[in-house]
Amino acid sequence: MDCHFVKPDGTRISSEFIAIESIDQDGTPDHEFFTLVTKRPHHRDVGPGGKVINNVLIFGVASTNNLLSGSFHVVEKVSETVLVFKVPGAPPGMAITVGAFAGMGVDFHGPFAFSGTGCVTEGNAVYDCFRPLYTDTGSARDLVVRDNYYSNITRAIDFDFNPISGGVSGSREAASLTHGGAEGKTATFTMPSGTPPLEISVGDAVTIAGARIGTILANDTYNGTFTVLSVSPDNRQFTSQ
Repeated sequence: MDCHFVKPDGTRISSEFIAIESIDQDGTPDHEFFTLVTKRPHHRDVGPGGKVINNVLIFGVASTNNLLSGSFHVVEKVSETVLVFKVPGAPPGMAITVGAFAGMGVDFHGPFAFSGTGCVTEGNAVYDCFRPLYTDTGSARDLVVRDNYYSNITRAIDFDFNPISGGVSGSREAASLTHGGAEGKTATFTMPSGTPPLEISVGDAVTIAGARIGTILANDTYNGTFTVLSVSPDNRQFTSQ
């Protein structure tokens, strides 16, 4: 999904999705600058004289007050896998947690009908698109999707009906995930401090993905869809079974 073009001066402007290896905040007085390391070449540049020509749109990274969830100017290309971006007003000493699915890029969506009733999406060919059919504000109670062709995508159909205002993603990274209780079948999920709380209640269903024990996916222990048994007063910790 490499959507980029090369300018006459040889610099690149790219929207490609790239996995993030790490993000580190510079120290005072340069705490508005962050060094980002990608898992493969990021294809981002700065223009002549340090002119900003690229932004990074970051997802899957938990941080103090969720400040790293957004789009930021690339101010320096250190190498093919390292760049520096700026977050105006960022406080020093931010807590940063790079999740297993953290990345950067632009979220393109394909064409679809999702307003009213009896909506039909058909006859579309969508290529190199992260989520061809995505909605988080749809008003329809029914949707027919048929005879479409999707190629080089991540999730074909994605409904993200997020109860939190402000467009914040309904998913959260974990600071810790432990199990205990009777027969070890109760899991406790705790989010990093400073991340937006989840609006969940006892009895809701939650899906946990990407949890590992060592380097092995914990599909028999943590990953899957479970019922919420309890929620902490600040909505940043819950138990499920």
